[in-house]
Amino acid sequence: MAKKKNNSSQHYTYKTRDRKNVKSQRRAPKESALRPYEDANGIVLEIFQSQVRVRRIDHPTEKDFLCFYRRGILTQTSSTGFRERTPLCVGDRVVLEGNGEQAVVVARCERRNFLARQAPGKEGKQVHLLAANVDRVVIVASAGEPAFSPGLVDRFLVACQAQEIPTLLVVNKMDLHSGNFASAGSWKFYEENLEIPVFPVSVKDGEGVEQLKEAIDGLEVVFCGHSGVGKTSLLHHIFDRKVGRVGTVSSQTGKGRHTTTGAVMVGTLRGTTIIDTPGIRSFMPVGISADRLIEFFPDLSAEGLENEGAFRHNSYQNLLESIQGGDG
Repeated sequence: MAKKKNNSSQHYTYKTRDRKNVKSQRRAPKESALRPYEDANGIVLEIFQSQVRVRRIDHPTEKDFLCFYRRGILTQTSSTGFRERTPLCVGDRVVLEGNGEQAVVVARCERRNFLARQAPGKEGKQVHLLAANVDRVVIVASAGEPAFSPGLVDRFLVACQAQEIPTLLVVNKMDLHSGNFASAGSWKFYEENLEIPVFPVSVKDGEGVEQLKEAIDGLEVVFCGHSGVGKTSLLHHIFDRKVGRVGTVSSQTGKGRHTTTGAVMVGTLRGTTIIDTPGIRSFMPVGISADRLIEFFPDLSAEGLENEGAFRHNSYQNLLESIQGGDG
């Protein structure tokens, strides 16, 4: 009986030691899924439910292709400080292992910057990334149909200033502008008082398009704006062809529905890379506290905040109320 007891004791001791070894292995640090920007060998062009369309940086002549990504690992690499709807966004630099459609995104690289908004209806709990690693944000508004909207322009400007991304303001549909209504003063204000380049353009007659192309030449830019401002038509005019989503996915999954980011890198023209985003109805910047908001409205002095007639007073007040109310 003593022998059996001794054997049992030895067996128990062995199992305890084994469990400690297993715990030690589980606690061992894993390779980080966030890598330096310079480590990238791929760039994300478009996002689907479980795949991304990518372009190889190390082999730029290769055709763009779809591959899977390790969502469970990449979700740990948020750079916004919030829970992101998807672990990758268009413009992300990534590390690819394997070749062609057998490749897998195993890591995301550090972002130089990003353009993001609070996900609508999520009460600030989730962030919707539009694009990352851009040189300019082109905010597209309209001279008419719909009317010029300073409120949305200002919200984009706040998001861009927070990330230190230079901006351009494009006022499309100038063929609808009679030349004498008050909204002209609205877009001129940004150039005269905030030193933001403004480009009045008309896709219908080509006015201003060449000047815009020169301003973004050789840069990686993202186009964004309100629904119906003619952004897609403007991009078709810039590229002199129709541009948009590829819409083809791997036959392995058959899943072709885009994620809610909806952005896509539509193409490269003479060294200029353009990311298109869907027209939106609302935009709520992320990470801006109520007490910091005034930093992004340098044109509003203490008197301006009290003067309801100041040009951007309504934009400031509406955004402040949204922040205080926790709107998404």
